[in-house]
Amino acid sequence: MKNEQGFTLIEVIISIAFLSIVCVVFLQMFIKADELGERSASLDDSVIYSTSVVETMKGLQSEDAIEAWASVEAFDVQASDTGMVLTRVVTDLEYTYTLTLIKETSDGSAGLYDLACTVYNEKEEADIHTLSTRLVLER
Repeated sequence: MKNEQGFTLIEVIISIAFLSIVCVVFLQMFIKADELGERSASLDDSVIYSTSVVETMKGLQSEDAIEAWASVEAFDVQASDTGMVLTRVVTDLEYTYTLTLIKETSDGSAGLYDLACTVYNEKEEADIHTLSTRLVLER
């Protein structure tokens, strides 16, 4: 009787095919984890930015101060009798930040405003984050 040492060609081919399938599955998991990491980083950036903008606007006491701040920060300001819309495109991050300030009183006096900061990702064509709050401003 022969003492057979080693593997047959079929066994080697089957084991290589099995290892290939396992490697492809693991590679896909790493790729997906990287994509989720990038998306999480973009969400974090948008939350930090929108929170910063909203807190800055809370510190401003009037519509005029907000308009002055928005012009310095390169926002496009569109005023109306019900409030204002401030838009800023941040190209290096591929985001569009839209601040909407809507007056709840229509008599023109100081009053309560709704402020919403929406972050839109141009690349994914979807809203990433919306932060809403209320402000009391002087006219």
